Amino acid sequence: MNDDLFRERLSPGPVPLIAGAVFGALLGMILTVLSTAAGLAVGIAGLIGVPAILILTSPVVRVTREALHAGPAHISTDLLGEPEVLDAERMRRVMGPEIRPDAYRCTRGWIRTGLQVPILDEEDPAPAWVLSLRSPEECRTAILAAQRQGA
Repeated sequence: MNDDLFRERLSPGPVPLIAGAVFGALLGMILTVLSTAAGLAVGIAGLIGVPAILILTSPVVRVTREALHAGPAHISTDLLGEPEVLDAERMRRVMGPEIRPDAYRCTRGWIRTGLQVPILDEEDPAPAWVLSLRSPEECRTAILAAQRQGA
């Protein structure tokens, strides 16, 4: 039974995938100087492999009835404060001039919007979680729904 209220994989969009494929193919081109067969093999493997690695290693952000999961980390929704949706400009500031070095981050440069969630647990060393999300409003709604269900 899938009890996810929200789920989003932070996979790259078309531009990073194409750039990765070109990079992989160029690795093969460089090796053709040494060996045409090796260059072709590495080029084809890189063309397919680099984008595949980018997709397969992309973290997943999900909200269940009990917890917020971001990559390998998770925290109970009853320990979360009011989530703040970050538009592209606010996300840039939160990740730049206003960065909190002790905040937990699950971010990807190819996703420009996100969510900042304060942590209410005083024993948690991270004061907030900052997450890259393409659908931050939906994630916020899911967190609030999980908090209402747990109350």
